Amino acid sequence: MKESFVIYKSFYEPIKFLPNEQLGELFRAIFEYQIDGFDEEINPEIKMAFEFFKNQFRIDEEKYQKVVERNRANGRNGGRPEKPKKPSGLKENPKNPSEPKKADNDNENENVKENDNDNVAKAIIDSLNLKAGKKFRHTRTNLDCVIPRLKDGFTKDDCLYVIDVKVNEWLGGEMEKHLNPETLFRPKNFEKYLNQKSSRVAETDPFGFGVSNA
Repeated sequence: MKESFVIYKSFYEPIKFLPNEQLGELFRAIFEYQIDGFDEEINPEIKMAFEFFKNQFRIDEEKYQKVVERNRANGRNGGRPEKPKKPSGLKENPKNPSEPKKADNDNENENVKENDNDNVAKAIIDSLNLKAGKKFRHTRTNLDCVIPRLKDGFTKDDCLYVIDVKVNEWLGGEMEKHLNPETLFRPKNFEKYLNQKSSRVAETDPFGFGVSNA
C-alpha cells in the first residue's frame, strides 16, 4: 500500500472559489478515499470537485502499478542487466566528438517537452470537465485539440480563460453542446474567444459559473 499521494498545483484552479467549509470537507473526503477507499455519502456541493481529484488519483495509481509490475518483472529476470564491459585492448579517443550522443540529448529534450505539453493539456481538459460538468477523457484526440495551441505560444492561463469565457456564456443554454475541446481550441475560434471580454462572475458562486448583472 502506498504511503503517499500527489496533489498537483493545477488542482487549485478549479477549486479556489470553494468556501473554506466546503474546501475542508473536500480534503477530508480525499484523505478518507486515499486511506480507506471511502467515497460514499459525499456532499453534493463538493461531489464534482471530488470526482475531479478521484479521476487523477486513478490515473496516478495506474502509472504506479505499471512501475511496480515492471520492477517485479526485472526482479524475476535477475534485476537490471549489468553494463557491458568495454572490450580490452581498445583505447579511448577523447578527441573524437560524440555527435550521436548530441542527437540523443536533442531527442530526450523533445520528449520531455512533449510530456510537459501532455500534462498541461490534461489539466486544461480537467478544468473544462469541472467547470462545464463534462466527462472528456485524456484521449489522444482531446489532447491534440489543446496541444497545438500551446505549441502556437499560447499559455495554460490563456486556455483556462477561454474555458471561463465560454462556460459563462454557454452553460445552461443551447450552445452548451459546443463546450468541448474541438470547438474551444479550434484555431479559427480560439484567438477570437481569447480576445472576448469575460462576463463578471458572481463572488458567491464557488465554481465561477454565475454571472453578475452588476
